[in-house]
Formats: sequence, structure tokens, C-alpha cells
Amino acid sequence: MTRRTLEAAHDPPDVRLGRRASLARLSLAVKLALALIGLVALVLVVNGAIEAWLGYEQTKRAALEVQSEKAQAAAARVEEFLGDIEAQLGWTTGAEWGYGKAEQQRYDLIRLLREEPAIASLAYIDGHGKEQLAVSRLDLDSIASGKDYSSDPRFVRAVADKVWFGPVEFRGGSEPHMAIAIAHVGKTPGVTVADVNLEVIWDVISAIRVGDRGFAYVVDDKGRLIADPDLSLVLRETDLSGLPQVRAALAALGSGRVANDAAPPGGSAEIARGRDGGDVLTAYAIAWKPRWVVFAQQPLGEAFAHVTQSLLRTAALLGLGLLLALVSGAALARRMTAPIRALQKGAERLGGGELGQRIDVRTGDEIEALAGSFNRMAGRLRESYETLEARVEARTRDLNEALRRQTATSDILRAIAASPSDMGPALAMLAETVCRLCQAHDSVIMLREGERLRILAHHGPVPLPPNAGGPVSRDWPPGRAVVDGNALQVVDLLAEEAEYPRAFAMAVEAQRAEGDAAATGLAWRSVLVMPLMRDGSALGVIALRRKEVSRFSDAQAAMLATFADQAAIAIENARLFDEVQAKTLDLEESLAQQTATAEVLQSISRSVFDLDTVLRTLIDTAVGLCRGSRGTIFIRNGDRIEARAFHSNVPHGLRDYILAHPVPLDGGEAIAATIRDGRIVHYPDLVSDPSLVPAGAREQAAFGALLCVPLLREGEAIGCFAVPRNDPVAFTEREIDLVRTFADQAVIAIENARLFAEVQAKTQDLAEALQMQTATSDALKVISRSAFDLQAVFSTLVSSAVALGGARTGAICVRDGDVFRYRDAIGAGQASALAGYLKDHPATPGRSTIAGRVLLSGKVERIPDCLADPDYVVPMGALASNVRSLLGAPLVAKDRVEGAIILTRDTPGHFSDRQVEIVQTFADQAVIALENVRLFDEVQARTKELAASLDDLRKAQDRLIQTEKLASLGQLTAGIAHEIKNPLNFINNFSALSRELMGELRAVLDKAPLADADREEAGDLIGMIDGNLDKVVSHGRRADSIVKNMLLHSRDGSGERGAVNVNAMVEEALNLAYHGARAEKPGFNVTIEKSLDPAAGEADLYPQEMTRVLLNLISNGFYATEKRKQSETAAGWEPTITASTRDLGASVEIVIRDNGAGVPDDVKAKLFNPFFTTKPAGEGTGLGLSLSHDIVVKQHGGAIDVATEPGAWTAFILTLPRGGTLP
Repeated sequence: MTRRTLEAAHDPPDVRLGRRASLARLSLAVKLALALIGLVALVLVVNGAIEAWLGYEQTKRAALEVQSEKAQAAAARVEEFLGDIEAQLGWTTGAEWGYGKAEQQRYDLIRLLREEPAIASLAYIDGHGKEQLAVSRLDLDSIASGKDYSSDPRFVRAVADKVWFGPVEFRGGSEPHMAIAIAHVGKTPGVTVADVNLEVIWDVISAIRVGDRGFAYVVDDKGRLIADPDLSLVLRETDLSGLPQVRAALAALGSGRVANDAAPPGGSAEIARGRDGGDVLTAYAIAWKPRWVVFAQQPLGEAFAHVTQSLLRTAALLGLGLLLALVSGAALARRMTAPIRALQKGAERLGGGELGQRIDVRTGDEIEALAGSFNRMAGRLRESYETLEARVEARTRDLNEALRRQTATSDILRAIAASPSDMGPALAMLAETVCRLCQAHDSVIMLREGERLRILAHHGPVPLPPNAGGPVSRDWPPGRAVVDGNALQVVDLLAEEAEYPRAFAMAVEAQRAEGDAAATGLAWRSVLVMPLMRDGSALGVIALRRKEVSRFSDAQAAMLATFADQAAIAIENARLFDEVQAKTLDLEESLAQQTATAEVLQSISRSVFDLDTVLRTLIDTAVGLCRGSRGTIFIRNGDRIEARAFHSNVPHGLRDYILAHPVPLDGGEAIAATIRDGRIVHYPDLVSDPSLVPAGAREQAAFGALLCVPLLREGEAIGCFAVPRNDPVAFTEREIDLVRTFADQAVIAIENARLFAEVQAKTQDLAEALQMQTATSDALKVISRSAFDLQAVFSTLVSSAVALGGARTGAICVRDGDVFRYRDAIGAGQASALAGYLKDHPATPGRSTIAGRVLLSGKVERIPDCLADPDYVVPMGALASNVRSLLGAPLVAKDRVEGAIILTRDTPGHFSDRQVEIVQTFADQAVIALENVRLFDEVQARTKELAASLDDLRKAQDRLIQTEKLASLGQLTAGIAHEIKNPLNFINNFSALSRELMGELRAVLDKAPLADADREEAGDLIGMIDGNLDKVVSHGRRADSIVKNMLLHSRDGSGERGAVNVNAMVEEALNLAYHGARAEKPGFNVTIEKSLDPAAGEADLYPQEMTRVLLNLISNGFYATEKRKQSETAAGWEPTITASTRDLGASVEIVIRDNGAGVPDDVKAKLFNPFFTTKPAGEGTGLGLSLSHDIVVKQHGGAIDVATEPGAWTAFILTLPRGGTLP
């Protein structure tokens, strides 16, 4: 800030105002020059700022993309390196490799060390965590060392996760190493562990350069630096988890929100703080296999150097533009100064009153047009001065008239607002005002009431005849205005006597009333009528009358229309006010009744089973709402009517009298008539007929009126409400309805109390039965769920019998030939020993045991105390020491004893009859279960016989159809076998022989004395012949494979059929297919998802044939995903194979699904045809799916189906019976 600026800032306010005024008085030329310079400067600044911002954003976006690509490329290299090692280790994870010989396994691991230089050592750990083999580049090999790795993470994590990548470790202070462990296939999988040298990752990271000073580095999942161009930072195990970008990457790694198994994704790129504290542009990518994060960064100054240069160029352009604007503004301002000064002088003369002066400017632009406007304005000013005075006087008169009208309207509105319920004063003021303003002799306001008009207000000397109102008819102006809904003016009533006869007669009568009775003149001649309209209908009219013939002007008619609207508002307000007042009174009364009713219902809900409280609340509320003096609730009790509840106002003397004198049902009192007839009895005046109330009651209280309402339940009166009044005042219908409502509530309360008492009594009876029914129901549920599992049924029955029979132990024995074997035993603390003894000692009929007695008699047997029974022999020693009382119930089926249920107690005494009944019930259930099993076994045997017959029939039919279908194929196959097989054998054999001969030839040539050129040429020719022989052998074997497949297509299945674990078979097929594909194409990769139902269990299959089917389907899925991968452009798509199993009861379902290109409908119809293929020539024979169809359908009696969505997925569904064929 300069010194002058500081001084200006401290100037007093008047000095600063003077300075701003001097700036405002600058010449137009200076202002134009300043405006042009400011505009150019603004445009240049805005353009420079936008260009700088866009350059900054573009540079930032490009730099961030470069950073992301560098990080992703490095992460991809890390993933590729580790994936190759994982693929190489996969050869040692097959189920069959773990069962090979140790020497062969050692040879395989040594070969793996040679093929993969990055692997430093290999170890094989068996399924129990013991080391069986270890080979190393540096240490001696170890075989069967037996080291225990069962708790080591390399074994535990690999078995749990299938593949485990260990943490990075530094050996010798400089070399990074990491352990990779892969679990084998099988139920008790072993683990192959590889120690990998990660030096190649350092090479990758060190080679990455971002600009001149940018670089890349790698951290592990804890933020520890594991690879960096500066080796010293790595060796110090630098922790970078405190950097914001590292912390964000670790959070993304932990949440897995950018996870992708196919390729390492790039994380977010941003501007952050570098390791040295400076600002850097950084991006990261995650290598998911080892859970590392790769960062690429570049100093911010280097990344944005292009933006800085752009800002300097913009500043230079701004200076040049300001200079050009200064020169151009000065030249333009000089040309505009002269005509503007001429305009200024001319305007000063016009302001001085020289209206005849003209301004002469000849510029041909807007300034000349402005001068012309000044000249025209001067001419119009001269003309306006001449007529201004006359127009001012006319306007003043109009304004005074409008003011009078507005004042009158305001007074009327205030009168309407002051008395909204009384429209008389407002209408009287309105009549006087409209008569005065419209210069009429009088005015009349009439209101329509039905089909007549009634006068509400009148002003003026013209007298009104008696009954001055009239009908709504067209024979007088007010009636016609109401009928038509339009304004009406009669200029001379005398001339229109025929049109308005009623009005003429009324005018004549009014004239006579004013003067001579014999006068024949009219009291008024001219009439103007305006209807009071509201919502399209006329509420009434306002009429103006004049004694002489004089037409009302249009302005007066418009004024009358305005006042008519005000009158309509006043009338409507009064009507609405009356309606609101009436409705308010009704609502207040209804609110009071509703409030009281709600309080009654709340009291009833709080004491729903306290009948006396409820009835007192009902009678108190009913009496209060219907304005009674007191009240009583009477209840019928046989032939008498007794009081049950009293209102609080009932005098004690009257209460004692009512309680002491029940009313007979056949009496003549009002209460008796009400209950007897079931109707409401209302006596508005008991003073004239006191016999309806007993004399004793009248002595205790006054009775002027009485209302009795019956308590009706299903059409029969069970009591009544009696509400008297001291004065003979009748109850209204609304009050009667209120008492009827409370009477209904009383009936509900009485019924609720009665039902509650009944429920309470029944609840006690049902509680015990409910316990028994619950236990029985639980037992029956178990029996129904396992109807053919007798052991479960017997266990449930015995347990339930022990629980419900109050026993300590229980057992059940069932006939098995001539003996009765114990099938289940329940005992307190000795169940296993008791069950063992009973199993070894089946029951036999006899008197020595409770079971023997039951089997002997076929009836229920009880022993209250076995120690006091001379015939009972205790057979179990210490096991029966706590047995005193016993109960046995027979299992009787078709008059034959099939077994018995035995219960014991450790105290003497009889089992009750109810307990005996319970045990007998369970015995009957056991008999039913036995019979069900017997019938089920018979049905099963018969079903198996029928199923076998049906299966044989179907197989015979299938064989016949297959024979007919493949007759031509069989002939073709036989011909091929005869015609092609032998030539192929010759080709293969002689090719092999030729290769041996070529070896001998090479040996002969080596010994022969040949020139070097000839020897080299002979070697080349022999090499070419060897190559050709290799191709001949390869194609010969492929042709031989085709012939074998054709022969297999026409031949029945081979191998032995037996129980196969379906899930294990699917897993094995997936592993074989995957590793086979990886062996054929090392770069092959696909995601395999499994959803195997544990309940799938086993099925009776040909395992080799079904494995062939699964391998064929999985290989087809690999092929489909590879084809789609070549053309797929959508982001996020991954090749995926899904294998799932599902238990279907008698069968099991296997689904192999891929997300390849799908199958079109025309191809789907021919998928299982022999020799049909969609693969290119040389890649398929067209027999795979046809052979799979025959294996599944023909050999196993199952079904194979295909579901697909073209362009999205394909699924093959195999349904295999567990044994036999599908139903």
C-alpha cells in the first residue's frame, strides 16, 4: 500500500465524499476509455483464469491417469509373478499326487525348482501337519522328517483358505522372501509350501519412473514398506501407515470395496503429502493375492510445470490487451465529445424555457436521434401547456366523485364488519348511501324468501304500500330481475304498464296513500333494479326509484352494481353467522356427550370385570348427559326385578326402599312393563298419573317424569335403566338415544362379567388337560415326522409316558419271534446301564416280571410295591434297587400281544386311573406305529418289485429305441473300426519305427566321413523328417481318439457301479478340468464357484462314466467363457464356472453353469445329436454331449437338460436317481 493510499484511507468523510464527486465529474471521454480498458481487462482476466483452470484440471487428470496406470501395471506384474508360481505349485495339489511315492514326489519338486528360479525351497506337509518332504537350493533335502506344522500358519491358513500368501521376510539383511502355501484336494488335504525370493519385484518397482523425480513403492497390508528404490528405507522396515494416502488404501484393502480377482484395480489418485513432507501427486493399486498396495508418486511442482507456464503467457497477453484498449478508448472518446456538448447546450436552453429552440446535430447515429427526441419533446410541451388547465379541472371533478363513492363504500364495509350477525344497520346505511349517490328519490332492498321478496331496508320519501313485498314473478321489475338474474331499468313505468302491471298498480296505490285517495298519478316513474347475486343465484334485489321520468346513467348503474355486491355480502355473512352459531351449539353439546362417553368407556376398560363399578359409572354418566335427577339400574332375577346400581343423587331413604321392595315382573309399575315387554317406556308427566310409581318411592323423592330403557340381550330384557326427573319435563329423542346407548354398554358389561366367570371356571379345568394335550401333541408330532423310524417313535412314546405318568423310568419291549426284545429304556441316571441289561435279557411271559405279567395276561398290570409281591423277582441287582411300584400296559394288535410299555417309580403306591389311561394311549400309538411300519415294509417291497419290473421294461424299450436310432451309427462305427483302425495302427506303428530308424540313421551319419556342410544339411533334413513324423503321430493319435469315441458311443458303460459321494465327485472333476486347462494353456484363468448341498450325499453311479460327463460339461464351459472373453467389452465381467448340487430326496441334482456367450435356440435343439458341434474344424468331434446324454439317460436312468440365455449364460442340469431310475 502506497503512502498516498494510506493518507486517503485516513481522510475525514467530507474529504472522501468530495473525492468521489470529483471522480463522478470526469469527462465522458475519460469514462469511455476507462470502461473500455476495464472491459478488455475483465475479458482477458476471465479468459486467463478459465484457461489456467482448464489447463490445471487437464494436467491434473492426465497426471493422475499416468500415476494410476503405473501403479496398476506394477500391481499386475506382482499378481502375474505370484500367479505363475501358484499355477506351478498347482501340479502338486492333485488328490492323486499325495498318494505317490516319496522319490517321485521329490523328483517333481526338484523339477519345479528348476522350472521356477524364484522358488528357493519347497516342502510337502501331509494332512496331519507333518512334514514329509523338503527340497531346497541351499540346504540338504529332507524326506519324512515328521516336523510338526499342524499349528503353523502355512498349514492352518492354507487348509482353511486353499491358498495362503505369507508375510514378507528379509533374509541376510537384503533379500526379501515370502511363503506361498497351497492346500491339496481331498478330505484331509496336505499342503505344498514354497519359499519365494521376491527380488524380481524390486526390479519391477525400481524400473518404474514417473517424470524426472517420480518413483513407485510397495507396502504390505500393515503399511510397512517392502519395495522401494531406496533400499535402506526397506531394510529399516519403514512404517508408512501414517501417510493419508496409505491409510486410505489400507482402509480400501480392509473393506474389499475395490476387490477384483481378475486384475489388480487402481485405487483413487489424489494430491497428498509425500514421505519427505512435500506435496506429491500419487495413485495406488492393490495386488489382492499378497494383499500389497503399490503406489506411484510424482512431485507436485514437476507435475504442474505446464500450468505455471500457461499462467505466465496469460499475464503477458493481459498487459498487451490493456495497452490496446487504452489507445482505442482515447480515439473513440475524442469522436463523441463534440455532438454531446451540442446536446448539453440545447438541453440547457430548453430548460430555460426556450421551447421554440431546436438542437441541430448531424452525426447519423443515436446522438442525432436523441437530438430529434429533444426537439419533439419541446413541441409537445408547448401544446400541453395550452390545454393543461382545462384537463386539470375535469380530472379534479372526477376524483371528487370517486372519493365520495370510495368513502361511502368504506363506511358500508365498516358497518358490515361491525355487525356481522345483524345486517339491518348495514343495509339501512347502504340504502341511504346509494339513494344519495345515484340521485334517486328513494331506494329499497328486498330479500328473497322462497318465492316471495321481503323488504329489508328502505330510504326515501316515496311511501310503501301495505305488503309492499311481492312474489318472484316477471310482472314487476324486482321479481323479473330475480328471475332473470340481470339488472333491469324501466325509464317510464307509465309507458310500460302492460309489461309490468303489478308495479303499475303498486305505484298507483302508493300515490293514493301519499295524497288524495282519488288520485290517479304514479308515486314513481323511473326504476333501476339490480339483483343481489351470490354463486349464480339472486338473494334479493336493490331498487332505485325517481318520481319524474329520468334515465339512470351507466355510471350510476355500475355504482349500484357495486353496492349490490356489498349488500349480497352482508346478507350472506348474516346467514353464515346464524348457521355457524347453530352448528356451534350442536357441536358443543355433542362434544360434551362424546367426552362423557369416552370417560365411561375408559372406566369400563379399566374395570372390565368389576361389574358394580362399571354399572355405577354407566348410570352416573347417563343421568348427567340426559339431564335426569337421578337413576337406577335394575336387573331381572327370575320373576323379580332387583336394583343393582344407583346414581349418586339417589337419596338413602329411596335406596333402602328400592332394595327392600323388589318389583314383581307381572306388576303394574313402569319398570316391570319395560322389562316384561322389552320396550322403552317414557312418561313425560307423572304428576297427572302417579300410579306408575309406588307410593313408598314417591314419599322418598319427587317424580315428575320417568324414562325406562330395557337392557336387551338377544331380544330379551334382562334389566332396565330407570331415569326420573323431579319436574314434568319430557326427555328428547336425543336423550333417549343416549340412555339406550348406555343400556347397550351395560348389557355388554354384564355379559362380559358372566363370560369371565365361566372362563375362569373352565380355565382351571383346561389347564390340566392342556398340559396333557401338549405333551401328547408333541409326542404325536415326533411320531408323524418319523412314522417309519420305530426307534424314534418308541423313544418319544416312552419319554412322554414317563413324563405324564409321573414315573422315574420307563421301557418298551416288542415281539421278535418268540421273545420280546426291549427297544428303548428311559431311566434317571442309569439309562445306559439299564438299556444294556434289557438288551441282553429280552422279556418272556411269566409272573416274575411286570413285562412278563403283561405279556401273559394281555391286560394292564400294576404292582404297587414289588418288594411286597412274593411272585416278583428283582432281576437287575443294583439297577433295580430304586424300583418300588410298576405299571405295565400291553401293545395289542389283532387280539395278539405285540409288546408292552413299562413304567417304574422309586416309591410304593398305585398309578392313578388317569395315568393308566395315558400309558394305554401311548401303547395304542405304539401299536399303530408298529402296524404302519409293517404295512410300509410290505408296500416298499411291493413297490420295489413293481419299480424293478417297470425299470426293466423301460430299459428294454430304451435299448430298442437306441438300437433303432443308432443302427446306421453302429454300422458306420463297425466299418470305421474295420477300415480305419488297421490303417491307423500301421501309420502309428510305422511312424514310431521310422523315428527309431531316423535315430539309427543319425548315428550312421555321425560315423560317416562327410563334409561339414553335407553333415549339417543331412542333420537339417533328419530334423525336418523327425518333425513331420511327430505331426503324423499326433494326427494319427487324434484320429485314433475319434474312432475310440465313436466306438464308445455305441457301447454300454464300463466299470463297476456303486455308491459315490456326489459332492466329492464334482470337486474332483472341477480340479481335474481346471488343472488340465491350465496345463494346455498356461495363461488360462477362470473363477470357479461352488454351492454344494451337504445333504446331496451318495448315489448309485458309474463313477468313471459320470466323471467323464462332468469333465466334458466343464470343458465346454471353459471354451464358452474363453470365446466370450475374446469379444467382451463390458467392464467388470469375469469368466466364471459355477457348480452346484441339491438334494431332491430320491434323486440328486447337479448343475454346471458358465457365463459364456449362451446357446441360440436353433443350436439348443441339436446339442445332443451325434457329430453336431459348434467348434471350428479340428477342435471337436461332436460326440461329447451325445455321449454324455447316453451315459446320464441310458446308463443311469436320469435326465439331462440345458437352460440358457443367449449372450449371458448356459447351465446344464443333471438329475440322477440315488438308485434305479427316476420316477
